[in-house]
Amino acid sequence: MSERPIADVRAFEWYLKAMEDLESFTEEGIGRAEGYLHRALEITGPNAQVYAGLAFVHWQRVNLGFSHEDSIAKAENYVEKALALDPGAPTALALRGWIEMSFRADVQKSLRIMKRVLALRTDEKLALAGLICAYLQYAGKGEPAALLVDRLEQVDPLNFMTLWSRGALWYYGAVDFDRAVVAWGRLQNLEPGNYVGAWYHGVALASVGRIAEARSALEPLRCGTFDHAMYRCGRMLANALADYATAVEAEFTPGFQRTAARDAGYAYHSAQALALAGLHAKAIEWLEIAQQRGFIGCNLLARDPLLAGLRGEERFMKLLKLMKKEWEEFEA
Repeated sequence: MSERPIADVRAFEWYLKAMEDLESFTEEGIGRAEGYLHRALEITGPNAQVYAGLAFVHWQRVNLGFSHEDSIAKAENYVEKALALDPGAPTALALRGWIEMSFRADVQKSLRIMKRVLALRTDEKLALAGLICAYLQYAGKGEPAALLVDRLEQVDPLNFMTLWSRGALWYYGAVDFDRAVVAWGRLQNLEPGNYVGAWYHGVALASVGRIAEARSALEPLRCGTFDHAMYRCGRMLANALADYATAVEAEFTPGFQRTAARDAGYAYHSAQALALAGLHAKAIEWLEIAQQRGFIGCNLLARDPLLAGLRGEERFMKLLKLMKKEWEEFEA
C-alpha cells in the first residue's frame, strides 16, 4: 500500500475538494465532486484513491435516493478498479464494506471488511464511520461503538459523520434521548445549512416530547421541496408532528420507496412518521422491512416513544421478539 496514494499536490487538492462536496448532501455537490475527481484523474492517470473517490460519488447518489441500480453498479466497478491497482487500498475496501451494508444488507460481511481496513490504516475515516453505523444504526450495540466514536473524534472532530456518530451512540446505542438531543443539536448548530442535521435533531427532540422545538427544527424541511431521501424523512416527521397524515403518505413516492426499501435506517424512521400519523399497519410493514435490511436494534424498538401507538399490535410484538433474538446472536 502506498503511503502517498495521490502524490501530485494539484490532484490531491481536487480530491479534497471532492470529499468536501460529497458531504454537502446535495445532488449539485455530488456532481461537482465527480467533476473534481475526473480532473484529478487527468493528472494522475489510473489511481486507486481517485477511483475510490468516484466509487464514493456513486454510493452517495444511491444513499440519498438520487439514483439506483445503475449507480450501485458504477460504485462497485470503481471499487474493483481501485483494488485491481492496489488490493489493500483502505478507502476502496471501506467502500466495499459500505456497499455490502447499505445495498446488500450484509452487516456481518461489512463488519469483517471494515475491521480489515482498520488493521491496514487505523485512522481510515470511512471504515471507522462504517463500523460505527453498523454497530449503532443497524445493530443497536453501543459498547463496541463507543471507543470507535472516540477515535473518530480524534481523527476528524468536526466532520459531519463524526458529529452524527456521537448522537447516534446515545440514540441508537444507549437509547438515551436526552443526550442525543444535545449531540445532534450540536450537529445542527455547526452546520445550520445542512438540513440532515435538522432531521436528526428533530427526531431526538420529538423523542423527549419537545414537540414544538422539534417542529421548529424541522420547519425548513417541511416547507422545502428537496428531492432527497433524508430530507423526505424529515418532512414526513414534521408533517406527522403537525397531524398531516395525508402529507406523510404523499412522501412515499415510487423513487423514495425504492430507496427506503433498500436501507434499514430510512425504513425505520419512515415507520416512526407513519406510526405518529396513525398509519399503524404501514408503520409495522416498514419496521419489518427495516429488520429484513439488517436493523436489529431491539432496545430502541422497545422504548421508542414515537412508536408507542404500535405496542399493542401483535405483529409489532412478534417483530420485537425476533429482533431481540437476532440482537443476542449478533457477532460484534
